[in-house]
Amino acid sequence: MAFILAGHPTKGADAARSLGNETLDRASSVKGKLSSGIAERARRRRGDEEERDEEG
Repeated sequence: MAFILAGHPTKGADAARSLGNETLDRASSVKGKLSSGIAERARRRRGDEEERDEEG
């Protein structure tokens, strides 16, 4: 990456910005996947608790 940033100042800034944007996109994607998984697990737990309440 250093060879990209060492050249023209504008190109280096563009490369850094691009890398930052890609990293932010990946982080947002992971965050969405994690929150979806947690929400799904919570829904399943609530469903299990409701079934136990109906049986008990």
